[in-house]
Amino acid sequence: MSFREIRQEVVEDHRVLAQGLDVIEDLCARIEAGEDKAAAALRERGRGLYERFAAHLVLEDRVLVPYLQATAGSESARQLTAEHREQRELLGYLLGRLAQSGRPAVLVARELREFAALLRAEMQSEEEALLGPDGPSPAA
Repeated sequence: MSFREIRQEVVEDHRVLAQGLDVIEDLCARIEAGEDKAAAALRERGRGLYERFAAHLVLEDRVLVPYLQATAGSESARQLTAEHREQRELLGYLLGRLAQSGRPAVLVARELREFAALLRAEMQSEEEALLGPDGPSPAA
C-alpha cells in the first residue's frame, strides 16, 4: 500500500470520526442546556464513538504502523504503538464509566466533550506530523 493510499484511508477515517464528534458535541450542548431527553442518545452515541475509535486504532495498526516502521524508523512506529496502547486503556476506562447508568448525564456529557477535544487535537497532530503530503516528518 502506498503512502498516498494510507494517507487517504486514515484521513478519511478521521473525517468520519470528526462527523461523529460533531453529533456528540451537539448532544453534549443539549444536555448542558438542560435537555434531559438527550441523555439516552448521548450514551448510545458515546458508546458508538468509542467503538468507532477502537476500530480506527486497528486500522492505523494495520496500515500506518508498518509504513512507519519501514520508512520513518522503528522509533516512530513504537511511539504510535505506545499511543494506541494508552488510548485503548482510556477507551476501556471511558466505556466502563459510560456503562454506569446512574451517572448524571451532565457528567457523561463533560467526559464526552473532553474526549472529543482530545481526539480532535490528536487527529490534527497526527495529520500534521505523520500524514502530511510529504510523509512523516523527521521529528515524528
